[in-house]
Amino acid sequence: MPQLHRHARDPKYFDLLRVLDEFARNNGRSIDDDSTHDALISSLSDALRAHRTNPIRLYGFRTEAMFAHVAAALGSCDIIVEEDAGIHYDSNPDSVAPDFRILTLDGEQFFVEVKNFHQKQPMGDFKIKSSYLEKLRAYADKFNLPLKLAVYWSRWGHWALVDSAKLFTSGDHMVLPIAEAFARNEMSTIGDCMVGTIPPLTLRLHADPNQPREIRDDGVAPFTTQRVELLSGEAILNSELDKKIAWYMMLYGKWSEIEKPVSVTDNLIDYVDFSVSPEAPSEEHDWAIIGSLSEMVSNQYLQQTSVDGSVKRLAPVEQPDSLGVLIPPDFHGDDLRLWRLIIQPNFDGLPSTNIPS
Repeated sequence: MPQLHRHARDPKYFDLLRVLDEFARNNGRSIDDDSTHDALISSLSDALRAHRTNPIRLYGFRTEAMFAHVAAALGSCDIIVEEDAGIHYDSNPDSVAPDFRILTLDGEQFFVEVKNFHQKQPMGDFKIKSSYLEKLRAYADKFNLPLKLAVYWSRWGHWALVDSAKLFTSGDHMVLPIAEAFARNEMSTIGDCMVGTIPPLTLRLHADPNQPREIRDDGVAPFTTQRVELLSGEAILNSELDKKIAWYMMLYGKWSEIEKPVSVTDNLIDYVDFSVSPEAPSEEHDWAIIGSLSEMVSNQYLQQTSVDGSVKRLAPVEQPDSLGVLIPPDFHGDDLRLWRLIIQPNFDGLPSTNIPS
């Protein structure tokens, strides 16, 4: 699978000159006038301050950037282009360029408009203005390509990629119920899948037997770590890829039951475990889903762009290939057992969905 790299133009060159020219034209000024430069700086300062203090806009911009990195990290896209970055000329004065154009490794091409949806109710429906969606479709129709919506249901940490033609009309809005979003989800098109393995996933710290490790009368037990192991269930993971995948799932997966058991023999520390497992293990089989790849990449992305829940940057410093762990299609772990559930979209939808009026 290819690794996509982020290519960005240096804004110090053409982009800034274009902004200056746009500002000058809109205000009847000349680009070679120093007062135009000063007025632009003042205008940009005010605009930046407004953007930074507007949480809806800030989280929306970050979610847009996050989708591109998630799509790049999943390993099934050939190229991802920021479609709405720049000028376009169109015979239709009302068309709006979507956020991205994607070409997959299978040759499928489509436009994507990204939306951050922080629903008030956990099961709330996503809505978008019909008039705005029509402007996006007008652009996509010119290229005879489908327009898809990538909606990030932030309370669930879940991505849904749905064809814009599959939304339902409700007044002056188009509506996507959450049940339909899950059923029609096309994230598998760009490499997403649900991943399961044997719980618990454990980081085990073995105490050095040649160093002090006795539990004292006051309950204190200093010990020195001699070696570290990663386990899935009772299986010790030996290969580097097995360990890399397991560690990534521990950090960014959805298993929330955390345990820290200690093994003691004759009052001496043997090892300390840090384990994660599902809250409700299956009674039918020995494995459990720990999350989807897109959810885990998003969790990592949010961690690298936030401090205490506050947005500190829109995108990580690292390239997208540093986010996530690409699991080869023919992966057969030496010791790590994985289950990958590739959910195919139900293009016909759910017959029992209740559409709001």
